[in-house]
This record gives sequence, C-alpha cells and structure tokens, in this order.
Amino acid sequence: MNEKTWKLVSDERLRLASYGKTLTARQWKTASLCEGWNIADVYAHLVLESRYKSHEVLPSLIKGRGNIHTMMDALARKYAVRMSQIELTQMLKDDANVKIAPTLVSPLEVLIDLVIHSADIKLALREDWEVAPEIMEHILSKWHPSQFRFGTITNRIRRRMKKLHWTAEDYEWSVGQKGWPKISGSGKFLIFAISGREHALQYLSGNGLKELRQRVF
Repeated sequence: MNEKTWKLVSDERLRLASYGKTLTARQWKTASLCEGWNIADVYAHLVLESRYKSHEVLPSLIKGRGNIHTMMDALARKYAVRMSQIELTQMLKDDANVKIAPTLVSPLEVLIDLVIHSADIKLALREDWEVAPEIMEHILSKWHPSQFRFGTITNRIRRRMKKLHWTAEDYEWSVGQKGWPKISGSGKFLIFAISGREHALQYLSGNGLKELRQRVF
C-alpha cells in the first residue's frame, strides 16, 4: 500500500510544483484557506515535510513548548521568507520521489496534506480545484474509523467522522450507519471537510452538517 501511496504523493507534488511556478508575485503572497498562512507559507510547509532537520525542529519545538503545530508554523514562515517562489517550487519538484515522512506521520497522511493544501491554495485564488480520481479513491478507501491506525492526522479524522453517515455523490463510497445524521457531496469536498476545513461545508448537504460544525468549528 505504501508504494502506491508514495507514487500518488509524487504525482501530487509534481502537479503543485508546476502550478506554483505559474503564480504571479501577488498570488504567491495571497492568504490561503489554511488559517494564518499565505500561499508562500503553504508551499514552504509542503517542502519541509521531506526536509525537516533535527537541528531546526528541536529548538522550534522547545520554543513552542512541545506543540508540533506551533513548530511547523514557525518553520514554514521562516522558510517562506528565506526562499523564493522559484526555489520553493523547484524544491517541491526535486523532492517528488522522496519517501520520507515527519515523525508520527504516515505516507497516507502526507498525501492527504498535499490534497488539502492544494485546495487551500486554489480555492483561495478562486480557481478550480480538482482531485485526481485515483487519489480520491485511494484516500476515501482508507477512511473508515475502524481502519485507522495511530497518526497525528488520522486520530482527528476519526473524531470528526464519529457517528455521522458520510456519502459521496460522485464515487461509490459511504461510511457510517443509516439513520445517523447524514453528510453528502462530492468526494473531494468530503475529504476537505473531514480534514477540518469549514470552507468545505458550503459544498455539502445533509442534516449532519450542524453536528459537524458544532464538533469541529
């Protein structure tokens, strides 16, 4: 499974690297849908996923009082200032086939992160966001609460999905019991919502949206 996942990670990195090279300087500094980050920060974060170094991580982790999110935020901002648009997009392209994930992060979670941040970037720029069918199928096929293993992302996903009936309208996928509050829509926006982006809710329907909003947002 990991080999297929890493292949999809490679494909998504190459797509995002190519897309990033086309952005104007103004677009590069536009606020993304990832709260607190502009598009340059998002690209820096994606590059860092395969380049985290202990001599940078440990001091930032200590400064952030052990909070991994604070550490990642600080390093992403640092790299976004230090590196140019050309450098960051080229680094992402160069790392397309690197099979390294941060500590406690699975290859599947690396793929999810790429997909979600692709939406953060493209939807912020009011451009079409598409997920390759193979990638959407691969992610959704692993998204059932009973299938999850330990991971920094998947534990949060499990809590968001709990006792809700999720159904994709463009792909044969459904989890949760009938009779539970329902959430339905296109697979890509289900992924976006389950990953914790409130922006996705406007593209979904069902009586489970109120519960999800209260639970997550």
